[in-house]
Amino acid sequence: RFHLGTWRRGYTSLVLPVPGHGSVSSAALALGLAEVLAEQGIGELTGAIARRALSAARLPGRCQVVEESPMVLLDGAHNPAALAGLERTLAEFFPDRAPVFLLGLVADKDRVGLPGLLARARRVVATTVESPRAMSAADLASGLGEEAGCSVACDADPVAAFDRLHRSLAPDEMLVVTGSFYLVGQIFRERYPEMV
Repeated sequence: RFHLGTWRRGYTSLVLPVPGHGSVSSAALALGLAEVLAEQGIGELTGAIARRALSAARLPGRCQVVEESPMVLLDGAHNPAALAGLERTLAEFFPDRAPVFLLGLVADKDRVGLPGLLARARRVVATTVESPRAMSAADLASGLGEEAGCSVACDADPVAAFDRLHRSLAPDEMLVVTGSFYLVGQIFRERYPEMV
């Protein structure tokens, strides 16, 4: 439960089932927008409506643990703020787990935030997402290892890379699939279809 204040009013006893550090600020933005719309006569917003709406919010692939043994977390973080949020989430909620990253980006996304996220990485594999705008695994890996201070392997096939990493996880590691909702969506479809 948390409390939230916008520039118009305060909301108490809110529950947001979407994990991750960026979720509360996204909820604040959504409530602020709903307030403006309600003032324009578009919809209605009360504290009860806000509580009901936020408690029903879902965002598959945002800091979502899909397996616990071995631990697998899917997060479509694809911009500097979301990558920083994922970095904080991993440090706060999984301090005893060494992250193993499967990382894929679209070409128009900034790599800012990746070096910080990858600082604790035990292993990193760059892959190519299913998108016409995909950044190739080789282009992603190029220079990233030096920026992040770790080695980055390449595997252009996301599902094959996922399977290899999944099989090789040590008990103290967790597989983190991130960088794009395209990548997260493909892993959902191919390996966790019951969750889609």
